[in-house]
Amino acid sequence: MAAGDCLFLQRRVGNRVVRSLISAANPELRLAAAIDDDLHLHAPIFTSSDQFARLDNAFHNRPTLTAADNGPAVRVFQEALVAAGERLPKSTKPDGQLDGIWGNEMTAVVARFQAANGIEPGGFEAGRKTLLALDTHLKSVQPKPPGPQPQPKPSPTPTPPQDNQELETVMNQISIACQLLITRERDGLLALCRDLSGLDKPQPSALLVTAATLLQILAPPLYGFAEGALRIAIKKALNTALNPADEVLTDLDNMNDKVCDGIFASFSDAVSGLKQPSPDETRADLLADYCDAQLDQVTKAGFKAVSQFEDAGKTAIRNSKPSAQKHDPRNRSGDPRIDGALAVRDAVNQTADAAFAVRYDRALHAWDTQLA
Repeated sequence: MAAGDCLFLQRRVGNRVVRSLISAANPELRLAAAIDDDLHLHAPIFTSSDQFARLDNAFHNRPTLTAADNGPAVRVFQEALVAAGERLPKSTKPDGQLDGIWGNEMTAVVARFQAANGIEPGGFEAGRKTLLALDTHLKSVQPKPPGPQPQPKPSPTPTPPQDNQELETVMNQISIACQLLITRERDGLLALCRDLSGLDKPQPSALLVTAATLLQILAPPLYGFAEGALRIAIKKALNTALNPADEVLTDLDNMNDKVCDGIFASFSDAVSGLKQPSPDETRADLLADYCDAQLDQVTKAGFKAVSQFEDAGKTAIRNSKPSAQKHDPRNRSGDPRIDGALAVRDAVNQTADAAFAVRYDRALHAWDTQLA
């Protein structure tokens, strides 16, 4: 679908229909499921834009950003890609402004950016992974001072240059992996809280259930005997006090029957209620407080770790000394520091893969311990 056709359809039928047509025209495009968490875009190019709400929704896959968003939102996304080092010459107008159209060049640039950041390349949409990678990269870019910069002098030592772009890309991928780790841990906690809310309820004892069952079996014959005697006694007293031909006597006798039936119904409900666990609001409140505390703890600890890596971890990797060990085959530039950064990225990704199950099991054990 050409960019001009997309714009024409947008004006005629709206973005929702255009999004459906784009999905049908591009089978490789699979819109990701919505994500409900507390993470948000932080790069100034996003937060200062009047399109922040749409871009942040795309960050949560509600829905992802596609050619159906051609216009201001796509323009801000293009500006962010350019700020991250990508080039969009065909999408740039003569006055230097970007056109805000997700065309063929845009698709190729997005796919290239996704592949460079360990994301399955598609180029047709930008959701959580793509915008998280872009946001992380833009937050790590240091502003350049104005004016011409002196050319660096070649160093006689074998120390690699400090501005190795491959190294910066790997470190940005570590930041992305750390934030995905937070998301996976929160998902594990939310799943546990959802499971416990339906299963962790007090149950009646077997003895109580047995007693209630016996009462339900014995209640009808016992009641029938007692009811018969009671009704006869009341009816006899009414006949003595009133004229048998009086209509009031008939009304009182009917009322007597209804009262006796109501007493038996209340008794039966009470016996049935013995089998049902009584609502335990204190226990439910305890579970809610526990889940809130665990989520808050994971979120704060996770973002503290990300901040520490941004502030000190990246600097430590940049200043690390070269190693004589064999280079990682994924290290294209040969910079020894990249080997260490790749090892860190792999470790964080492995931890993120297992984070859901690990956090679920740990939180469940802590909950059992707290109840004990």
